[in-house]
Amino acid sequence: MPPQHAKPWPLVAIFSLMTQVRFLDWIFLVDKKLTQSIYLTVAKGGADNCNCSMCKNYVVARQNLFDLPLRNFFKNVGVEMNKEYEVCHMNKETNGLHLYSTWFDFAGQLLDGRNCKIQTKDGKSSIEYFDMNSNLSVAFLPSTKPADSFFDNVEEVVSINFLLTIPWTINEKEPV
Repeated sequence: MPPQHAKPWPLVAIFSLMTQVRFLDWIFLVDKKLTQSIYLTVAKGGADNCNCSMCKNYVVARQNLFDLPLRNFFKNVGVEMNKEYEVCHMNKETNGLHLYSTWFDFAGQLLDGRNCKIQTKDGKSSIEYFDMNSNLSVAFLPSTKPADSFFDNVEEVVSINFLLTIPWTINEKEPV
């Protein structure tokens, strides 16, 4: 369930310096101050706004999902890792872990590196994820004024999409 803004952020332009941020094989031009100002308007992340057991399980695991390089990347681009826009429980895998999808956005551009949004021959698109480790994959998707985002009034946005598997750790009935 997408979170609600604590208050609407002003439509006044916020001027700041763009900085380059490198992460693995990608280079981004980032408006960290704008990103931080938008995250300040968000009271809670998507999983915190939902009472289903799948989101509760994600919230418990969230602090241990992202390793130090990813945490540093989040910090460098202004993303608050406890304020994901959306979390989706996909299914329980055959290994017993639970597959989730989640995403975050930041104000900026993809300067170099693979755009993970792939156009298919039938005019549709899919996402190509890159494995960070055996339980986490990432995709970077540049967009313009994304509709499903805290950044819906920002011209240039990069979405950070994750696929991740986590164990069931809460004392509620585990989905099958």
